[in-house]
Amino acid sequence: MRAKQPTRADIERQLAEAADACFFTGVGDLAEELCKANVRFSIAKIRFVQAALGIEPDACFVGAPDATVTRNIPRWTCGFGYGGRIRYSGGFALMDVRSNCCGMFLGAIDAPPEAVSLLDRVRELSSAGRLQAETGTSWDFGTSNHFVSVLRFEQEWEGRSHAILIHGSGPELRDEGPHGPGLYMERSTRLAGLARTVETPWGPLAILDGPGVQEYRAGYVRAEQVSRHRRRLLAEALFPVVAEISNTTHQGAGAVNDYHLGCLVDTLGAVVPLALRADLPVYLVEQLPNLERDVAEKLGLAERADRMGLWPWVAKSNLLPHGGGYTVPGYRCVRQVLEAGGTRIFALEVGGSSGAVAYHTSFRHVPFGYRGEEVVRRVEELRLGRVVGRALPVLEFMV
Repeated sequence: MRAKQPTRADIERQLAEAADACFFTGVGDLAEELCKANVRFSIAKIRFVQAALGIEPDACFVGAPDATVTRNIPRWTCGFGYGGRIRYSGGFALMDVRSNCCGMFLGAIDAPPEAVSLLDRVRELSSAGRLQAETGTSWDFGTSNHFVSVLRFEQEWEGRSHAILIHGSGPELRDEGPHGPGLYMERSTRLAGLARTVETPWGPLAILDGPGVQEYRAGYVRAEQVSRHRRRLLAEALFPVVAEISNTTHQGAGAVNDYHLGCLVDTLGAVVPLALRADLPVYLVEQLPNLERDVAEKLGLAERADRMGLWPWVAKSNLLPHGGGYTVPGYRCVRQVLEAGGTRIFALEVGGSSGAVAYHTSFRHVPFGYRGEEVVRRVEELRLGRVVGRALPVLEFMV
């Protein structure tokens, strides 16, 4: 793909326009500040590709209250954050978003057996190969932050006292296989062959266009179905009688040009879990249509969205946080973003009185925590959803 070489002034203007096309609703902490500092680069890349393809640039990002860094190094270095929705016009797909169909299953159950008995069931399932046999994916509950939790409803849910919450995906779905060409380009020769890399002023962007888009999209849809099925299968294997409340994807794609990373979208009418930390309740939230005009005006987003012609998308963001999101403790603010040898370096002011500055290219190995109930309060304050119940932690398995 060849395009007219932009001047330095062009590059700065386009990056500023991309930053204006990012709309944030979060709690205003350092993690969200870092997300803001990084996401503008991916939006600028997408807009550059749109212009090169003859499409009016309109790519935008709407952040959820849990907007934060992504600890996935390739995703972060490509300019993406976590906790928001990306939309744009055009029929090309993004490879660097790395949609992997991760999600959560929430189901109502009767009182669980003793912990040792349940652990035996979990260990049996993790080693017996049933998930592999029935879904073609291996056990990953205990990898990264994937888990199985048993909760107790504060008030019974349709006659049930407890809940099971399962967070996971299917690692093999990222590879080329019976489900399709795969989800991660570096793990699929087929996907790598279909994709192409566009050089932009802010670094490369891997895309799919042409006939390969439909093959990838069909494979993604199958992979998401398998990911949902394996969570449901595990719940039913642990508890023969389980009533599904929701089974949602928070790292996926609603369309070839509509991605959600670390948030829930378009779950109107459903009750979904908002899991914050192991020491806090899981909130049951019903999504409301969002963002409403008065809320966007209060946040200072409406006029900018109008000016950029993006209000229809912002008005129908219809998103919720899927969790609290990472915090980055020990630092005060983002001093600046530097570029050296094609690498972005984030200069952070260290907390305390030392005046020290830390330089990071990614946040995979930086100590992190999780936000707490300020995210729930933000959901209610912005009328993104309403809390309809709470469930208290009883048991958690990461094995």
